[in-house]
Amino acid sequence: MVGYLCTYVPVEIIHAAGLLPVKIGGGYLPGIDANRLLPSFICPYLRSLAELGLQGGCRYLDGIIHAYTCDAACGVFNIWRRNFPPAFSHIIHQPYLDGRQSLKFYHRELELLIENIERHFGTKAGPDSLSSSAGLYRDIRAALARLYSLRRREPAAFTGEEIFHAVNAGFALPPEEYLEMLGRVNDRIAGRHHPAPGEPGSAGVGAGPAGGKVPVLLSGSHLLDPSVFDLIYSCGGIAVDDDLCNGRRSFDRGPETVEPLSAAPEADVEIPGPLREIIAFYRGRPGCPARVPAKKRLPYLIDLARESGARGVVFAVQKFCDPHLADLPLLTAWLKEAGYPSLILEYDGRINPGAAATRLQAFFEMIGGAA
Repeated sequence: MVGYLCTYVPVEIIHAAGLLPVKIGGGYLPGIDANRLLPSFICPYLRSLAELGLQGGCRYLDGIIHAYTCDAACGVFNIWRRNFPPAFSHIIHQPYLDGRQSLKFYHRELELLIENIERHFGTKAGPDSLSSSAGLYRDIRAALARLYSLRRREPAAFTGEEIFHAVNAGFALPPEEYLEMLGRVNDRIAGRHHPAPGEPGSAGVGAGPAGGKVPVLLSGSHLLDPSVFDLIYSCGGIAVDDDLCNGRRSFDRGPETVEPLSAAPEADVEIPGPLREIIAFYRGRPGCPARVPAKKRLPYLIDLARESGARGVVFAVQKFCDPHLADLPLLTAWLKEAGYPSLILEYDGRINPGAAATRLQAFFEMIGGAA
C-alpha cells in the first residue's frame, strides 16, 4: 500500500506494480504537534498531514510518493521523510512548460518512478500491466464523468456532499472494487424517475431540477470541510458542479485533452503506448494554481459554470493556500466580466457556519433569490 499526497501522482503506475495507491489525508486535524515542525503560515490541509504523520496515522503505508506542486506540499513531504521516514519515498519533478523537451523530461521522470518502485518492491510494472491499469483508471474517470453528468441533470436528487464522498472513496478503495461501486451508483441514479418536460419538478415547472435553489459552481483546493455543501444548500443555493482538487479536477480530462499529444508540436517524441496515455492525462488535465497561471484556468471555470447552469461561483479556499489566493483577484474580476459573480469563503480547517451563512444568503439573493 503506497500513499500519495497529490492527485498529480500517476496512480496507474503504482497499481500496475501490484500495489494499492492510497491518497493520504482526509479530515481536518488541528495540528498542535505539527507546530513544532511547521511555520504558522501553512495551509490547514498540509498541517493536518504533518499532524497525521506525527500521530503515526500512516504507519500502515509501505511508502509515499509525491508530485511537485506547491512549495509547502513539497516541504511537508520532506518533513515526513526526515521525521518519520517511510521504507520507500519518491518525488516526481513535473515540468511547468509545454514542448518537446518538457515531454521528454516528464517521460523520463515516470520511467525513474517505475524503476525505483520495481527495485524497492521487487515487482514489475511492464507494458501489459501498465496498459491494463491505464484502461482501468480510464473507465473509472468515465464513470465519474457520468456521475457528474447525472448530477447536472438532476442536482437536487442527491447532495453535493454525497457526490464528494463518492469521489473521495476512490482515493482509498481498490480501483476494481471502486469501478464496480460507481457502476451500481450510476445505474441506480439513472434508473430513477426523471420528470418529463411539462411535469411538476421538470425544468421550468415547479421547483425545477435545482429544487428552487440558486445553482453555483464550488471551486477551491483540497476541500477539508464537506459541510460547505449542506451550508450552501441551507442558505438557498446548490452546488451543481465543482472545481476541487479532491473533486472534479482529480479525474476530468479538461476541454482540450481529447488527443493532447497527437496534435501537439512534440507529438513525434517516442513514448510507449501505456505511458503515452498516462502522460496525456496528467499533462492535459485541468491544472491547479500551483501548476498553471490564472489565465489558463479561466476558460475551464467559465465552461464549467456555463455547462452546469451555474449563476455564480463560490470559492472555498483554505487559509494560507497561496497559489489559490493569489489567483482570486484576477479570476473574480474576469468571471464578473463573463457574467459570473463570485464569493470567497476563506477558512482555517473548518468553515465558520454562522459567518459564512450570512454572506452566502446575501450572495444568493443578489444573483438569483433564495428559495
